[in-house]
Amino acid sequence: MGGFFSTHKKKIFFILRLFVSIVILLYLVTLFDFERVAEVTGRLRLSYVWPAPFLLALGLYSGGIRWSVLLRYFGVRLGMGEGFFCYLIGNFYGSALPGVIGGDAVRIGICSVSKKRSAVDITVSVLIERICGILALLTVGTAAIVSLPPVLKSALGPAVVMSVPLMAVATLAVLSCSYVLFGRISPGWFKGRFAGRGGIGETILRMIDYIKGIPAAGISLVFVLSAAFQVSDILASYFLAKAIHIDLPLIFFLAVFPIVYILTVLPISLGGLGVREGVFVYLLTRAGIQASDAVMVSLLIYLNRVLVNSSGAVLQIFWKPEVGGAGAGKQPPKESDIV
Repeated sequence: MGGFFSTHKKKIFFILRLFVSIVILLYLVTLFDFERVAEVTGRLRLSYVWPAPFLLALGLYSGGIRWSVLLRYFGVRLGMGEGFFCYLIGNFYGSALPGVIGGDAVRIGICSVSKKRSAVDITVSVLIERICGILALLTVGTAAIVSLPPVLKSALGPAVVMSVPLMAVATLAVLSCSYVLFGRISPGWFKGRFAGRGGIGETILRMIDYIKGIPAAGISLVFVLSAAFQVSDILASYFLAKAIHIDLPLIFFLAVFPIVYILTVLPISLGGLGVREGVFVYLLTRAGIQASDAVMVSLLIYLNRVLVNSSGAVLQIFWKPEVGGAGAGKQPPKESDIV
């Protein structure tokens, strides 16, 4: 009976998220001025279009290197190319089946099976890289907010301008408190309560244990690669905006994209579909961009993601990940082996 109700709730939640995505997308369609679209398309700057997929792929490659570097501290040797391919395949599933099969879950499955390593440990590595990614994104966003021209700060409004620094402070506070509480104050008590029982408690304990084994140079490298990952993605969107004559400065995109990404993570739509586009359109219109142009560039960004991620479908057919290479259990390798 419990399983029935659990499955029923999942179906209802899925339908609600689908409904939210459809409603937002339909609203965005109403903002289209088709005469304006025809005019902008007729003078499209192709020199800004073609670099976009390469920039997005470069960001994913940086993500693959980051994951490869991080996994070395878990005793798992994943080649940089393998990490990149795992990202492409995972992103394909994430875009093709939003909200059903997550890209991270696919990456974890491929790595766990091919390297013959516990899925829990691989999951912990993904959580660590995602945390570093969020911190890097918020750091870039906060620096951009500080450097944003006063006219754009005024257009966005104080609530939007302050949201990125506040999210950065809140994230650091939560992470610091969790580390001190679980790893420093009462690690024995928490291990006795959560170790071996599964769930989020044991996952946090494992994550802290691994973080303790990663030197500052390793964390710094993962952080820098995370920043490269995020900036490449944002640059791709900036170029597509320039292609349709949205000439806002790059600093604007660096400042607002953290808001777009963080809100996209909220489980209120299918894989962020609709929310991502809606938030970005809202922020662009606040900066004085016509609604139709804002919707058009958000559509171009989505199509660029689909184009790059679709290569994951081809990879899954022809690429066979290298089996083995798990290293010596959970013992982290020497620093010289990684950097």
